[in-house]
Amino acid sequence: MPGTAVYSTIGLSRYGLPSVRSNKLIRHELLLATHTGENEEYIPSILKQVGEEAIHNNSALLSGQVIGPRGFLSPGTNVKALFVNSPVFLPDEFATFETDEGSGVIAWLIPVTGSEATFVHKAGWERFEEILDESNPDLFDWRRKGIA
Repeated sequence: MPGTAVYSTIGLSRYGLPSVRSNKLIRHELLLATHTGENEEYIPSILKQVGEEAIHNNSALLSGQVIGPRGFLSPGTNVKALFVNSPVFLPDEFATFETDEGSGVIAWLIPVTGSEATFVHKAGWERFEEILDESNPDLFDWRRKGIA
């Protein structure tokens, strides 16, 4: 997408991490995106921390999961947490991939505000996704106001 910087982990999929829902092993890489020239200096460390935590906790990141809130992801922004989803802003072919170790999935880490993270915990991730679809916020804008 023009004007968007997308960053990814490379190598996290070497680790098959169990799902807390099914105990199935999941291999994934993480994506994090922002507007070009904004917040980019923080993205590598965020991806590194989230990936290392998944490995340390021996637990795959699942769609609908919220990581945080833990404080602002970068100075001057409104986002404090990450919402895990599939990368719907990319063609479907980008959602999965094959490795020597097996199939993998891409987990898009969507930066969300503290109030949005609380909403997901209270109302559920399905309802939050409905609100995302209805309001269509700019999910690459880390300074956006929360929708919940």
